[in-house]
Amino acid sequence: MVTAVIPSYDPDPATLRTLTTALTSVGIPSVVVANGQGALDVCRAHGIRHVSWDVNLGFGRSINRAVRELHIEDDLLVLNDDVEVDSAGLLRSLDAARGFGDGPWLLSLGREQTRPTPNLWEVFSNVSLLDRITTRFRAPLPTLDGVTGFKAFSSVVISRNAWAAVDGFDERYPFAFEDADFARSVAEQGAAFHSEREVSVVHHHSRTSSAHVERVLPLVVWSARCYLGKWQGRDLSVRGVLAAALLLRLVLMVGARAPVPSHARAVRAAALTLLRTSEPELPPFVRPWR
Repeated sequence: MVTAVIPSYDPDPATLRTLTTALTSVGIPSVVVANGQGALDVCRAHGIRHVSWDVNLGFGRSINRAVRELHIEDDLLVLNDDVEVDSAGLLRSLDAARGFGDGPWLLSLGREQTRPTPNLWEVFSNVSLLDRITTRFRAPLPTLDGVTGFKAFSSVVISRNAWAAVDGFDERYPFAFEDADFARSVAEQGAAFHSEREVSVVHHHSRTSSAHVERVLPLVVWSARCYLGKWQGRDLSVRGVLAAALLLRLVLMVGARAPVPSHARAVRAAALTLLRTSEPELPPFVRPWR
């Protein structure tokens, strides 16, 4: 059995309704984790099964809590709220997953790019925006079964044994790197990584990060600090690397989508995050303008 868990903050109503309807039509139970009033309103208006605690817990933490409190013991189908599903294709991919065995495994859906497991250089490139340039010249990694690496968790099936092996997502990450950390952790437990043979999920990449860069960037930098602190150690060195990445970002941000003034304020706020001992706040459950 597979249960779909869909974390959502402020979704497009039609997209979320279409997604949950497609899952229901083929017998896949789903639950939306409403991390914002917008998601809660949509679920109530359209009778979508949901759970909410009137607080924004973020991606990994909200999935963890839903699994615990709803006593989900199936394989998990983790989906973004902005994906479209070919339900028949999804069933074929899930049927193929029955052959993966009883060991821990992950099945990536859709066309998410395979990336190297993030190391110090990869994180520096991401925070600095340098990866926007370097990825254009990097040969794509293979996506065949058995490849170890990292794919964003916009649409992924996590076997129950993989979930149990690491006890869910590491809750130190408020916004980013939860999926990279999870993939790295289960790889250490011998998990197998698979990609579906056909495309059953299409991810419509949003521009939330660029539209709300002042709120998002400090959270990304805090999560990057937690990730590198866990896997690289030496917090002082990690903060130095991230500070250098933010300096380079000041130069490269001219070509980014976000307006330069708000982007510059975001870099300043992110730099201050490197001096903090507590994480920045996630966007509030109820947006101020609602």
